[in-house]
Amino acid sequence: MVDFVNLPTWMSLLTIVALPTLAFCGLSTWVCHRQSKGIYPLASDASRDIGGYMISIVGLLLGFILVNCWDDMKHAQLDLVDESQQLIVISRLVEQFPLADRQSVHSALIEYIDLTTEKEWPAMIKGQPQPFTRPAVLKLYNILARIEATTPTQVEVYSNVIPLLNNVVELRNQRLALAAGTMPLAMWWVVLFGSTLAMAVLVFFPADNASNYPALITLFTAMFSLLVYVIIILQYPYSGEVRVEPTLMRQARATIIHEY
Repeated sequence: MVDFVNLPTWMSLLTIVALPTLAFCGLSTWVCHRQSKGIYPLASDASRDIGGYMISIVGLLLGFILVNCWDDMKHAQLDLVDESQQLIVISRLVEQFPLADRQSVHSALIEYIDLTTEKEWPAMIKGQPQPFTRPAVLKLYNILARIEATTPTQVEVYSNVIPLLNNVVELRNQRLALAAGTMPLAMWWVVLFGSTLAMAVLVFFPADNASNYPALITLFTAMFSLLVYVIIILQYPYSGEVRVEPTLMRQARATIIHEY
């Protein structure tokens, strides 16, 4: 699925929106043409009622999924803001320690950001997140474990740095989890099968007076297809043309180097 997300926009729109819309429009036109000649046997009030219920249920399901995917996208953006800011805060707090300790922490922070932007992010774009920053995180913990806080100020600073580093690790884990996609494969089968089945019921069980029915089918198919397309795009916050970029990480790196 992530390979599809990384396709050019025109290609994904053609596959998800244009082709299904044209296919269902053509089928609906054929069905209505045969019905107007009295040679189409599939027509009943019960089937049309069921089709209406199915459209409502699938529409609500797609709307619910869309809202959740949008929330995940916003969380991805806000988590990146928090992760970048906390890295800067850590670099500023360690200014209370001796020069050698400060240099070690700053070097480890720069290494963490470099691994994030140069290795983790490309893997996240491909939907194959890997914790490439783990060595830098372990190095930071080891450096902080060797630091001796001798003054009250250093003790207070040290007690704040460790929780900040824990938060950075947690935010990184959330970022990697979101990069793998926010919807399980089973949910995708439900969405695609439910949408296709609902539209098929509408197409093959038309109303008695179906002169404008193909236009209605076209509108419904386009609407459902666009919803599915937006859900596909949003469920991978770090992939595709609409994605979260590591710009804030690079800005944090520049800030740490400048202040160092």
